[in-house]
Amino acid sequence: EKYPEEKNLQSYWNDNKGALLAFITQIVHGIRGFVFDSKTKIPLSGVVIHVHGIQHNVTTYRDGDFFRLLSSGKYDITVERIGYESETKTNIFVTNQSSTYVEFKLKRIDFYDDQQYLLAIKTFYNQSKTFIRRPIVFYILAALAISVICVIVVFYVRRRSCSSCRLFTNSRRYEILAQDDTNSSLIHQTNGDKIVRDTDVVPNEWEDDADEYTLFTSKANISTAI
Repeated sequence: EKYPEEKNLQSYWNDNKGALLAFITQIVHGIRGFVFDSKTKIPLSGVVIHVHGIQHNVTTYRDGDFFRLLSSGKYDITVERIGYESETKTNIFVTNQSSTYVEFKLKRIDFYDDQQYLLAIKTFYNQSKTFIRRPIVFYILAALAISVICVIVVFYVRRRSCSSCRLFTNSRRYEILAQDDTNSSLIHQTNGDKIVRDTDVVPNEWEDDADEYTLFTSKANISTAI
């Protein structure tokens, strides 16, 4: 019935309760567990949980816990995280009764003590040295270095030249005009009287004033003599 009567609801619930609970418990079938740092025992978040043969991966949460829904069977599981050595556990059995608990402890990679890492660096260095020692590569690198040096020198010379030109142009604005001989200080003596030329007076005006003053002095002397 689509709409059973109220008196029949209890019987329907008793008949379907087991199936509903079985369906709900299906979501907990699989694997669950934690991932820790092997030295500090701190839970690790962001660790990738890879089940071999299945493309979809899961990652650990903030507290290092994870859960992966799987059907019953046997699985190989690998966990990975940057900065740590990966760890693989094989033949993990998953049943249809409950989830299987799995715990991983990852070892941090010490880059200074890891011999494999040092060997890789040494190999890379030797390969680079062999490559650079080739004549063609050496000539190319030398040409590039010389080109860069030439560009720097040319840029520096041009910059200095522009600075010198600007300095010379600015200095000419404040250059003092040289005085010619006609504007130099002169001393004129007439009948024992000295006449000092004022350099601020125009030469022609000064000469006229000097003549008038000399004439006036001569007339005064003549009058005195008479």
